[in-house]
Amino acid sequence: MSTPEAVSLVVAGLAAITGFLASIVALLAYLREVRRDRPRLRVIPRIGRVGAGSDGRPIVLSAATLTPGVDWSKCFLGVEIVNLSAFPVTVDQIGLGSPDQESGRPVVTSTLPFGDSIPRNLGSRESMTIWTSDCFPADQISTFRVYAETACGVVEYGTNEVLREYVTRTWEQMRRRNRFADGV
Repeated sequence: MSTPEAVSLVVAGLAAITGFLASIVALLAYLREVRRDRPRLRVIPRIGRVGAGSDGRPIVLSAATLTPGVDWSKCFLGVEIVNLSAFPVTVDQIGLGSPDQESGRPVVTSTLPFGDSIPRNLGSRESMTIWTSDCFPADQISTFRVYAETACGVVEYGTNEVLREYVTRTWEQMRRRNRFADGV
Protein backbone atom coordinates (compact mmCIF):
# COMPACT_ATOMS: atom_id res chain seq x y z
CA MET A 1 0.00 0.00 0.00
CA SER A 2 1.40 3.32 -1.03
CA THR A 3 1.50 6.41 1.15
CA PRO A 4 -1.38 8.23 -0.59
CA GLU A 5 -3.60 5.15 -0.22
CA ALA A 6 -2.75 4.85 3.49
CA VAL A 7 -3.53 8.52 4.06
CA SER A 8 -6.85 8.13 2.22
CA LEU A 9 -7.69 5.08 4.35
CA VAL A 10 -6.89 6.93 7.60
CA VAL A 11 -8.94 9.97 6.51
CA ALA A 12 -11.87 7.73 5.58
CA GLY A 13 -11.64 5.96 8.95
CA LEU A 14 -11.58 9.25 10.85
CA ALA A 15 -14.56 10.51 8.84
CA ALA A 16 -16.53 7.34 9.67
CA ILE A 17 -15.72 7.64 13.40
CA THR A 18 -16.58 11.36 13.40
CA GLY A 19 -19.89 10.65 11.63
CA PHE A 20 -20.75 7.93 14.12
CA LEU A 21 -19.98 10.17 17.13
CA ALA A 22 -21.97 13.05 15.60
CA SER A 23 -25.01 10.78 15.17
CA ILE A 24 -24.79 9.72 18.84
CA VAL A 25 -24.59 13.36 19.96
CA ALA A 26 -27.59 14.22 17.77
CA LEU A 27 -29.59 11.30 19.23
CA LEU A 28 -28.79 12.41 22.79
CA ALA A 29 -29.83 15.99 21.97
CA TYR A 30 -33.11 14.71 20.50
CA LEU A 31 -33.85 12.58 23.57
CA ARG A 32 -33.08 15.54 25.84
CA GLU A 33 -35.53 17.76 23.95
CA VAL A 34 -38.24 15.10 24.06
CA ARG A 35 -37.75 14.73 27.81
CA ARG A 36 -37.76 18.49 28.25
CA ASP A 37 -41.16 18.82 26.54
CA ARG A 38 -42.77 16.33 28.93
CA PRO A 39 -44.40 17.44 32.19
CA ARG A 40 -42.39 16.16 35.15
CA LEU A 41 -43.35 16.36 38.82
CA ARG A 42 -41.72 15.24 42.05
CA VAL A 43 -44.34 13.95 44.50
CA ILE A 44 -43.26 13.71 48.14
CA PRO A 45 -45.45 12.44 51.02
CA ARG A 46 -45.19 14.51 54.21
CA ILE A 47 -46.44 14.07 57.77
CA GLY A 48 -46.97 17.07 59.97
CA ARG A 49 -48.44 18.41 63.19
CA VAL A 50 -49.83 21.81 64.01
CA GLY A 51 -47.49 24.06 65.92
CA ALA A 52 -47.22 27.75 66.65
CA GLY A 53 -45.22 30.08 64.45
CA SER A 54 -43.10 32.94 65.72
CA ASP A 55 -46.08 35.27 65.36
CA GLY A 56 -48.41 32.88 67.21
CA ARG A 57 -50.33 31.77 64.11
CA PRO A 58 -50.72 28.02 63.54
CA ILE A 59 -48.26 26.40 61.14
CA VAL A 60 -47.60 22.81 60.11
CA LEU A 61 -44.38 21.33 61.43
CA SER A 62 -43.28 18.79 58.85
CA ALA A 63 -41.60 15.67 60.18
CA ALA A 64 -38.85 13.74 58.44
CA THR A 65 -39.51 10.76 60.70
CA LEU A 66 -42.34 9.72 62.94
CA THR A 67 -41.31 9.74 66.56
CA PRO A 68 -42.60 7.07 68.96
CA GLY A 69 -45.48 8.13 71.14
CA VAL A 70 -46.91 10.59 68.63
CA ASP A 71 -50.64 11.13 68.98
CA TRP A 72 -51.82 10.17 65.49
CA SER A 73 -55.07 12.06 65.92
CA LYS A 74 -53.01 15.26 65.72
CA CYS A 75 -50.95 14.29 62.66
CA PHE A 76 -51.77 15.37 59.14
CA LEU A 77 -50.96 13.81 55.83
CA GLY A 78 -49.37 16.16 53.35
CA VAL A 79 -48.31 15.87 49.73
CA GLU A 80 -45.62 18.15 48.33
CA ILE A 81 -45.49 18.57 44.56
CA VAL A 82 -42.52 20.15 42.78
CA ASN A 83 -42.79 21.05 39.09
CA LEU A 84 -39.54 19.89 37.47
CA SER A 85 -40.69 20.89 33.98
CA ALA A 86 -39.37 23.85 32.03
CA PHE A 87 -42.95 25.17 31.69
CA PRO A 88 -46.03 25.68 33.92
CA VAL A 89 -48.15 22.63 34.78
CA THR A 90 -51.65 22.49 36.28
CA VAL A 91 -52.07 19.89 39.04
CA ASP A 92 -55.67 18.63 39.01
CA GLN A 93 -55.75 15.75 41.46
CA ILE A 94 -53.70 14.37 44.34
CA GLY A 95 -54.41 11.07 46.03
CA LEU A 96 -53.23 7.88 47.66
CA GLY A 97 -52.55 4.81 45.60
CA SER A 98 -53.12 5.04 41.88
CA PRO A 99 -55.67 7.04 39.86
CA ASP A 100 -56.58 3.94 37.84
CA GLN A 101 -57.80 2.02 40.91
CA GLU A 102 -61.49 1.34 41.29
CA SER A 103 -63.69 3.97 42.84
CA GLY A 104 -63.15 4.47 46.51
CA ARG A 105 -59.52 5.48 46.24
CA PRO A 106 -58.90 8.39 48.57
CA VAL A 107 -58.31 11.74 46.96
CA VAL A 108 -56.35 14.21 49.07
CA THR A 109 -57.96 17.63 49.32
CA SER A 110 -56.75 20.56 51.34
CA THR A 111 -58.77 20.74 54.55
CA LEU A 112 -56.39 22.93 56.52
CA PRO A 113 -56.30 26.71 56.14
CA PHE A 114 -52.52 26.88 55.73
CA GLY A 115 -52.17 24.47 52.80
CA ASP A 116 -52.45 25.13 49.09
CA SER A 117 -55.54 24.15 47.12
CA ILE A 118 -56.03 22.34 43.84
CA PRO A 119 -56.37 22.66 40.93
CA ARG A 120 -53.33 24.92 40.86
CA ASN A 121 -51.01 26.11 38.14
CA LEU A 122 -47.38 25.53 39.14
CA GLY A 123 -44.66 27.50 37.41
CA SER A 124 -41.34 25.94 36.51
CA ARG A 125 -39.45 24.82 39.65
CA GLU A 126 -42.35 25.96 41.83
CA SER A 127 -43.74 23.74 44.60
CA MET A 128 -46.90 23.42 46.65
CA THR A 129 -47.99 21.34 49.62
CA ILE A 130 -51.49 20.06 50.29
CA TRP A 131 -52.21 19.29 53.96
CA THR A 132 -55.26 17.29 54.89
CA SER A 133 -56.79 16.36 58.22
CA ASP A 134 -59.08 13.81 56.57
CA CYS A 135 -59.00 10.42 58.22
CA PHE A 136 -58.79 7.76 55.54
CA PRO A 137 -60.10 4.28 56.31
CA ALA A 138 -57.17 1.93 56.78
CA ASP A 139 -58.28 -0.32 53.93
CA GLN A 140 -58.05 2.69 51.59
CA ILE A 141 -54.55 3.68 52.64
CA SER A 142 -53.03 0.24 52.37
CA THR A 143 -50.87 1.62 49.60
CA PHE A 144 -47.45 3.06 50.16
CA ARG A 145 -47.53 5.77 47.50
CA VAL A 146 -49.17 9.06 46.66
CA TYR A 147 -49.83 10.45 43.20
CA ALA A 148 -50.36 13.77 41.46
CA GLU A 149 -52.23 14.05 38.17
CA THR A 150 -51.87 16.98 35.79
CA ALA A 151 -54.52 18.55 33.58
CA CYS A 152 -52.94 16.86 30.55
CA GLY A 153 -53.25 13.42 32.17
CA VAL A 154 -49.64 12.83 33.25
CA VAL A 155 -49.46 10.95 36.56
CA GLU A 156 -46.39 10.95 38.81
CA TYR A 157 -45.97 8.86 41.97
CA GLY A 158 -44.00 9.31 45.16
CA THR A 159 -43.30 7.34 48.30
CA ASN A 160 -40.92 7.43 51.24
CA GLU A 161 -40.33 5.88 54.64
CA VAL A 162 -42.56 8.43 56.39
CA LEU A 163 -45.61 7.32 54.37
CA ARG A 164 -44.81 3.64 54.96
CA GLU A 165 -44.58 4.28 58.69
CA TYR A 166 -47.78 6.36 58.65
CA VAL A 167 -49.73 3.58 56.90
CA THR A 168 -48.28 0.89 59.18
CA ARG A 169 -49.11 2.81 62.35
CA THR A 170 -52.59 3.68 61.09
CA TRP A 171 -53.23 -0.04 60.57
CA GLU A 172 -51.89 -0.79 64.06
CA GLN A 173 -54.20 1.81 65.58
CA MET A 174 -57.16 0.37 63.68
CA ARG A 175 -56.36 -3.15 64.93
CA ARG A 176 -56.06 -1.91 68.52
CA ARG A 177 -59.36 -0.04 68.26
CA ASN A 178 -61.10 -3.13 66.86
CA ARG A 179 -59.58 -5.35 69.54
CA PHE A 180 -60.77 -3.02 72.34
CA ALA A 181 -64.19 -2.67 70.69
CA ASP A 182 -64.51 -6.45 70.73
CA GLY A 183 -63.64 -6.52 74.45
CA VAL A 184 -60.37 -8.38 74.04
